[in-house]
Amino acid sequence: MKIRQFVAPTMEQAVKAIRIELGTEAVILHSREVKTGGWFGFFEKTQYQITAGMEVKESTREVDSIKTLSKSTLQKRLSAHLRQMGISEGVRNNLMLTANMIEKSGITNYSTLLNRVLSSNLHVTCKRPGEKRLLFIAGPTGVGKTTTIAKLASEEIFMNKKKAAFITLDTYRIAAVDQLKRYGEILEIPVHVAYDEFDLMRLCEDEADADIIFIDTAGRNYLETGLSAELLAYLKRKEQAELFVALSLAAKASDLIQIIDSFDSEVIAGLILTKKDETRSLGTLLELLYHTNLPIGCVTTGQSVPEDICFPDEAKLLNWLSVEVANANGSSARFERAEE
Repeated sequence: MKIRQFVAPTMEQAVKAIRIELGTEAVILHSREVKTGGWFGFFEKTQYQITAGMEVKESTREVDSIKTLSKSTLQKRLSAHLRQMGISEGVRNNLMLTANMIEKSGITNYSTLLNRVLSSNLHVTCKRPGEKRLLFIAGPTGVGKTTTIAKLASEEIFMNKKKAAFITLDTYRIAAVDQLKRYGEILEIPVHVAYDEFDLMRLCEDEADADIIFIDTAGRNYLETGLSAELLAYLKRKEQAELFVALSLAAKASDLIQIIDSFDSEVIAGLILTKKDETRSLGTLLELLYHTNLPIGCVTTGQSVPEDICFPDEAKLLNWLSVEVANANGSSARFERAEE
């Protein structure tokens, strides 16, 4: 096991330094307060020293240590919370070790403990889709890309007063083209079908008056293959193009992480999370924020267009994860939009 020591003014900063240098699979082995600086015992600063290792499989001693740490009332409650959310053992163990360190600093309130554990370990950033003129949406079959595009277009047309257009690359399913055409008729915007890169380039030029063009890609099994070479090259070449990957919160976190890994990290602008209303646990969201640095663009919460979509900020995402599992279901997100 590769072992390193990290010293930082706060535990949160030390944990983040560990994640950056050793990765998300790093295991926290030991922590303590240390005094640094000063002059003859005066003006010393209290800092936190954390020892971490890179071995993925925890040793028996580490697992026993984690079980011991979970004996406090706060940690038992947190451990039960994480288990109910379906958090994987490796992530759960690291969160519990962080919780132990935070509780030792004097935290006695469960909500405070949970918030600090999450903020220390999760990469929570947000980036709203539509900053560039060409917005590509990719993702597995059945994740809800076309419906999400209609919701995003409604937001840009009615809220931001932009001129929009639709282009679909999904020529494999007639139903997908028909669905997008119906949304186009409702929103009174043009809908085009591109059969190759040359079609796509021509159509984007033809829609010169459009402020934003939504491009629906064909759904595919991204566990087996990534973006086509032509589309990948196009995204890298076009400065005004951005790609958001749509993923279902009702899917297994391990599968979604593998799907993300199938994409070239250079071209992904962020994630669109769908089907929040179809899961009673946000464990998948927690795992995604733990394992990836990708910003969250928006979250969909039902089939209704345009209302079942919200654009949470960092605080809102952490708040969703901080509530009790019994109340952390997708239906609550339907009301988020009304509060914005």
